[in-house]
Amino acid sequence: MDTTDRIELAKQLSKHFHRGQKYGEHDYYTYHISGVVKTLELVAKEVTEDMIIVALLHDVLEDTTCGLGTLENIFNLNICNAVLILSNITTHDYSSYIEHVLGHGVARIVKYADSLFNHQECVKVGDMKRAEKYQRNLQQLYSKELFKC
Repeated sequence: MDTTDRIELAKQLSKHFHRGQKYGEHDYYTYHISGVVKTLELVAKEVTEDMIIVALLHDVLEDTTCGLGTLENIFNLNICNAVLILSNITTHDYSSYIEHVLGHGVARIVKYADSLFNHQECVKVGDMKRAEKYQRNLQQLYSKELFKC
């Protein structure tokens, strides 16, 4: 399967599993998932196919009925591991979760893009308490080796 096909398949899976979900008043996939991918493309020094696919799927295990087996049947181990790490379904301790994310390059970059997107959205709607949480994530996840600025 070539790059375009794998990315398109990830888009279709994400759209399917997020169908009916909302991000505020917006469609979850169209607004949040696409927004995270766009943010990733703006901030990462190098954007790989795996990063785009993980960004497309980053919430599919945590927020939908999609199981890890579905992803394992389609995508490589690096993608599946990154999505699993981002899902935060193995621990309830958020600081341990972030430490785990820091240890996986692709997951780290996607989590940074996700946190930046969420931070900007919180600021837009005036939810400064949640914006602070995302600001802390950004500070922990940042690495000048990985990001443009």
